[in-house]
Parts: sequence; C-alpha cells; structure tokens
Amino acid sequence: MSIPEVLDMSSVCPDNKRPEARSAPRFCLADFSQVDKMQWQRLAEFCESPNQFYHPNVLRSAKDTWSRLSEIKFVTAYSGDHLVLLQPVLLTRTILGLVCELVEVPTGDHMEPLVEQRNSEELLKRFAQFIRDDINPEFLLARSLTKRFAGVLTDTLPGTRTKMVPAARGWMLSLPESLDELLRKYSANFRHQIRRRLRKAEAAGLSYRVVASHRGASTKDLHEALIELRRLHGRRFDSLGRQSFFLKPEFEKFHDLLVASPNTGKFNVLFTQVCRGQQQIGSLYGVQQGQRFTFLMIGFEPEFASFSPGHLLIYRTAQALIEDGVTAFDFKCGEESYKSRWSDAAYVKYEVKVERSLRGTCLRVWRSLIKRLGGQK
Repeated sequence: MSIPEVLDMSSVCPDNKRPEARSAPRFCLADFSQVDKMQWQRLAEFCESPNQFYHPNVLRSAKDTWSRLSEIKFVTAYSGDHLVLLQPVLLTRTILGLVCELVEVPTGDHMEPLVEQRNSEELLKRFAQFIRDDINPEFLLARSLTKRFAGVLTDTLPGTRTKMVPAARGWMLSLPESLDELLRKYSANFRHQIRRRLRKAEAAGLSYRVVASHRGASTKDLHEALIELRRLHGRRFDSLGRQSFFLKPEFEKFHDLLVASPNTGKFNVLFTQVCRGQQQIGSLYGVQQGQRFTFLMIGFEPEFASFSPGHLLIYRTAQALIEDGVTAFDFKCGEESYKSRWSDAAYVKYEVKVERSLRGTCLRVWRSLIKRLGGQK
C-alpha cells in the first residue's frame, strides 16, 4: 500500500470568501491562507477556551516546524460575517478511503475547537455533524481532547468501532485575588514550607524578575530568556541522567518561533526567573492568554536544589499572574509531584478513534503498523 496523499479540498471554501450571512452557522473547509487572521485571533483570545494551542501564534509556529502539519486544513463556521468556530484537521486519502485527524499540537493538552462561548455546545455538535456528513471519513483520529469534546464526537459519529479512552491526567490551579488567599488553599504544613523557603531564599540574596511580552520585553529579551531556560533545563536533566524532548531540534525550533511571534496584547509569552547576584539559577516558561496561563517548561541549576527553586518559581509566577488578573494556572499533564501539590483540580485528556466501516478498521491497523515501523503516523 502506498503512502497516502493529502486530499486537496481547498475548493470547498474557495477564493478566501466567507459564507453569506444566514440564521444558522454555516460550515466549510478552508486552507491556511483562506482563514481571516484577525477573526481567528479574536476568536482565540475571547472564546475562553481551555485550549491555547490553536492560537494563530502557536499553530503557525507548529506548522512551520513539523512537516506533517504543513498541509493543515481548517473546518470553520461563520454566523453572518463572524467566525464562531475553528478546528484544524489533516485529511489523507488512501485506497481504502479518507482519514480525518484532528490536529494535535505537540505537547498540547485540552484540545477542542476554538468556539464562541455562546451556543458552544450546539456548535460542537454541528461540527461533529459536518465531519460525519460532509467530510465523511472512514476513520477519525483525535488526541488530547477535553472530556466534553470527546463525548460530542463519540455521540455524533457512529461507527463499527468507537473508542474514547483516557490518555493522561492534567493539573489546574485556580488563582484567587491575592497571595494570602492562594496560601490559604493549602495545608498549614505546606504553607509553613513555602514561607520557610521564601525566607531562606531572601537570606541568601535570591531575587526574581518577570520577562514577559506584555510587560515590555522585546523579542530579543524573550529569545535570550528562552536560551537561558534551555541551559538550565539541560543542566537539571543531565544531573538526573535523563534526556528531554524539550531539547530536541524540532522543539527548539518551535519555541524559537513561538517567542518571536508578534505580541497580540492578549496572547503573551512569560518567563519567571530566579537569580543569585548576576547568575540566573532558575526559570519557568509559559504562555498567557486572557485569564489563563499554560505552563510549558521549568529548569534550574542542580547545585541550588536545596533552595527548592521550582517551588519558588511557581510561587512567584502565581504572584505575577494574580497581579495581571489571571484566574487559571494550567500545569498541563504529567505525574510530577509538584503539579498535584500546587493544584486544586485535575482534568483528564482523551483519545478518540472512530472506525466507521471495515475499511476504517483496516486504516487504523495500517496506521498503527506504519507507526511501529517508524514511518508516518
């Protein structure tokens, strides 16, 4: 069986023209160049989605990094002239039929379409119906989904075999209006530990700074902060005798592009740094969009581990976010103990596979075989 070619469906939404106004949202399939970037940015920044990985800055950086994402299409929905839903997809046609894969940005969690909050449940159902009736794939694959979106897909897309399975657990901290309120979330013992670490750090002359695009940092400042984070992260992993995906060339390129993205005002890159004199000994990196912050990576000098720099960085990052009016700190998925200790809620991301026919089952088996052999996913 030959490697599948990407299905060309650009004619479904041609000439960069939005659908005409009508009472019910109208769905279409578009190329990257056909999506109105201003409307896309506005939807991403005002829809209050838990998914920050479909923001134009993130998805453009991913598209320019991973070759398999170069052929992204978008399912879009408009209500009148307004974009109300956007979901990137990869469509591949084989001799057995069409495969539809909902795009998973590497390291992304909480995947679901960017969707207008008003009538979001109905829009998600209509999206699943569009996939079922208009795109009509033999096999659907979607990873790292929110529970509600995974449920909509499995309820709407009938198949000979449908699987919705939990993939990993993520961690969330709801941020109050003050640091005192934040500390009251935790046990007396943990509060004592935090205060003791802060006093020890102060006595040793440790200081903190926040480097962020919305706080006046230039692209050069952000890139230098990223380079230093990589050094610290590498030092930490070397001390543990482990290798990190974050230091692989493709992930370095992705984050280089991300921190160089234009500052949109509501989507910001942030680094919290802890220093001893002129020496930077720790850094925490993430992205902030509206009232949500998504943690991406942390690193620190192993010889300063006795100061608990990871806990200091989380505390000082929370302080900066509270000052900015952010209400959610997403630690993403992972079973690291510090994530569960700082969080006050957990979530689960799901994987959905829908084999809509015997051909769909064959496609799923074929893709699994190719993956095991080290080829295309």
